[in-house]
Amino acid sequence: MSTDLDDLTPDDLADLDDLRDLMARALDDVDVPVGRMHDRAAVDGRRLRRRRSALVGVGGLATAAAVAVFAVPLTGGDTTARDDGYAGGHNRAADSVPFVAKPGYWDMPVAEIASRLTDLLPQRVSLTSYERTNTDHAPGESDVVIGYLTGTLSGRTGPGSVEVMLTQLSDQAQRDGAVSQGETWGDQDLSCPPELSSPDIEVRTCATRSDASGRVVERELEMVDHGVTYREVKIVARGGVVYAATANSTQRKWTAPPSASRNPLTLDQLARIATSPVWTSWAPSGS
Repeated sequence: MSTDLDDLTPDDLADLDDLRDLMARALDDVDVPVGRMHDRAAVDGRRLRRRRSALVGVGGLATAAAVAVFAVPLTGGDTTARDDGYAGGHNRAADSVPFVAKPGYWDMPVAEIASRLTDLLPQRVSLTSYERTNTDHAPGESDVVIGYLTGTLSGRTGPGSVEVMLTQLSDQAQRDGAVSQGETWGDQDLSCPPELSSPDIEVRTCATRSDASGRVVERELEMVDHGVTYREVKIVARGGVVYAATANSTQRKWTAPPSASRNPLTLDQLARIATSPVWTSWAPSGS
């Protein structure tokens, strides 16, 4: 059959009519879940924006591979990031578990996060400011920041930045965690040492903790890049992830130059904040 519409013969047009009839019959009983597609897109958008905020906070230290894993967090069935739909000999699409948004501590408003963080800070360190309005929300969504805090700390040697992020783990991510023994939970990487985006980044500390089943459920990480010390702690707990990070930089992407000679929090202090039960004990009203 000719591919140029001007050159189509009557027989070609008849073939096209037959093809249209066949497609119409094949799709006649197909119910396109437009509502579910919209709901899923809205949830994915919120998760992507929340994760993007965290990536900005750590100065883009996440590798392209880590971002690629996150880009398909609800369909990934293996820890290897590939774009052909297969990983570890399995078809990820066939094995994936649909994401279902559930109420949980990851719905904590930013004002509540700020209050709890303030109570956990050591002496002579205080939260001086934080973002209260979400300017990157989807149409129709509230501009209230939910599930994460980006702010500034005052420390003994000068100001620094802090982030706390609370996210829900999808059922698929929890399956991934079981398969990988906790090194990856969907888009959440807990491996040591982590993959880095630049050879200039020095990993000074990377330590993990496993649960009774042997799965990695916590990672403490310290990195230095051009004089800026980044510290982060990530905990898998109660169906979600608690992430806390800090740096001695107040630049938007936590880049050089440093804003203080030292990070406002030691890694041990940050770990005590991240592992505190005040995060996972919170629940939205009515849940």
